[in-house]
Formats: sequence, C-alpha cells, structure tokens
Amino acid sequence: MHVTSPIKMTPLYDFRSITTVDIPACFKIAALSMQDDKQNQFKAACRDDPYDHEEGMRGALQHWTKPGSRSQTVLATDRNSGAVVGWMVWNYHEPKPEIPVAELEPVSEQEGQKTQQARSSKARLEAYSSSEMQKWMKVLTPVSSRRMYICSIAVLPRFQGKGAGSLLVEQMTDLADADEQGVFCWVQASEGSEAFYNKHAFETVGRTTVELDAWNNGDLNDLPNGGSWGMYSWPYMRREATSHLK
Repeated sequence: MHVTSPIKMTPLYDFRSITTVDIPACFKIAALSMQDDKQNQFKAACRDDPYDHEEGMRGALQHWTKPGSRSQTVLATDRNSGAVVGWMVWNYHEPKPEIPVAELEPVSEQEGQKTQQARSSKARLEAYSSSEMQKWMKVLTPVSSRRMYICSIAVLPRFQGKGAGSLLVEQMTDLADADEQGVFCWVQASEGSEAFYNKHAFETVGRTTVELDAWNNGDLNDLPNGGSWGMYSWPYMRREATSHLK
C-alpha cells in the first residue's frame, strides 16, 4: 500500500506534510489544544518532575519527521493567512504473521501504584497508562491485520469545531477506505473526544479509567480550595475497514 499523504484543497484550509520548519508551531498548538486536559494538568502539577506537554511534543515531532520515519504527517494551514491551525500524525502497519496473545488482563490501579511507589506521580501515571495502551493494542489490533493508528492530532482552540480536525482525520481515513484489502484505524483518544471520533465511524472498544487522586504520591502542588482531581478515562477507539462494513 502506498501511503503518501494526500493533498486536499478546501475553501478554508490547505494541507501538506509537516517539515522541520513547522515543528515549533506544531508543538505550541499541541500544548494549547491540551491545556484543559485533566490528566495533563495532574502531571504538570508534579513539583519535582513537572510534565511539559509542549516539550514532549517537540521531541515526538522531531522523531516523526526525521528522514526514514514511517510516520505520515499532515499540516493544516489557514488559506487566507497561511498560519498553521492544526496537524496530525499517523502510522501504517503491514500485516505480519499472527502471534498468539494472552487474554487481556489489565494491571489494577492498586497493583500499578504498589510497583511504582518510588517514582513521581507523573512517572507512575505515565507508566501505567502506557502499559494499558500496549495491552489493549495487542488484543484489539492483531499484527495479522492491515492497520493505521493516530499518533497525535492537535488543532488550535479557536479553530476547533470549524472543520479543520475532521479534514485532518479524513486525510488518513480516505487512504484507509481506498485500500481494497481493508485497513482499519485505531486511536487512544483523550477524554472528551469520543463524539468527535464517532463522527468518523470510530467506535469505543475499550477504556482505562483512573482515579487521579489515588495516583498522587504527595508530590503535587495543591489544587485551589483543596479540590479533587477526580476521574479520568482514555477511550480506545477503532474504525473498521470499509471492506468489513460493506
């Protein structure tokens, strides 16, 4: 399958691949788009090991855009001003021989906390959410299948709800739909984004939910008025190959 990023022309936005020159604008957009995300705020409150989403995305974008990377990138720019308004990165995987996978047995929050007591609250939560994602991927995205997954997507807050995000996702789903052998798509979504992905035929197939306060190792800055961090969920969402839907 040839997976070169398609180029779309629309009345409002233009699309092209991300270059190294675009990286500063992209990681700043990533930080702004996730500034209200509760689990990011939780990790950023870690006094000795604060999470910096902008810096994390800088490193990720450098990796995704380096020569030889298998990642596909697409950048959305405002047609009138030329300013970057959003971007997305996805990967495509060819099928490989199937390897038997044990039935999913997620590590409980309590067990995950016990094995990471010496680590910062940020590091503990990151390790747990990463291990959960890997377990869901092994069961729900078998290596024998043709698949794409969204690594990251970000749209400037003032452009959200104006079609840029949908058009970015369609850069990937149009490619998947054009493949006669069938390619399904996958994403570990952030909390509150399920309705957006539902519009593009993604369905929730799994979920990891944590009580954020239980992951506080005593190294977080206090919330105003002694508030609680509450619950947070990562939905795991899958879009079936069109050959399966017909």
